[in-house]
Amino acid sequence: MLPEWLKYEIKKKLEHVNLDGLSLRDWLNDLDRKWVIGITCGCVFIFMLVLFASGSDELLVESKTKGKAWFYDLNTGELFVDNADKIPPIKAPSGRLPSGEHAGVLAYVLSFAAEPNDSDMFVAYLEKMTEKGKKYELLFRKSKQEVTEKTIDAWNSERLICEPNDTEWHSVNSEQGQAIMKQAFKQDSIGQKPKYFPPNRD
Repeated sequence: MLPEWLKYEIKKKLEHVNLDGLSLRDWLNDLDRKWVIGITCGCVFIFMLVLFASGSDELLVESKTKGKAWFYDLNTGELFVDNADKIPPIKAPSGRLPSGEHAGVLAYVLSFAAEPNDSDMFVAYLEKMTEKGKKYELLFRKSKQEVTEKTIDAWNSERLICEPNDTEWHSVNSEQGQAIMKQAFKQDSIGQKPKYFPPNRD
């Protein structure tokens, strides 16, 4: 069975794709490990096909669902909601960081509760993309021939994650990055695994 953090990574790439009623959870549970690379490549390609540049210094992904996602303001430590299609860092309510970079980063908000209140949820980790990572996404959009194990590996190296109580960012491919994701989806004392809850879960 795939680790929970990897299931969520794949689910993120497929969240705007119609699977004709197929249960994504059941589908992921039935996956064999040997298919992970191929499926990830396919999911990333589907995801990248709809990327476009917005004309500002934010990168957006065109979507029919116009879903919302949790973002985190690095200046204030507060969550806010914005279009799930935006690629972080994005504009935050507080403005820019002292470095000039946008202060809004993607927040992975999880809970062990089936129907959580705000107090039941927690920010597991944060994510942003480097400028080079954004270029990889645009490259994938232009040509499916560019979606290879090598380029996806390079793209993941430009995806940076960080725990909310830390200031050091690590690439998803790094040992520290993998440890952060695995820890985020770790079972609690009674064997429950946390799940991601978007702001528009109702």
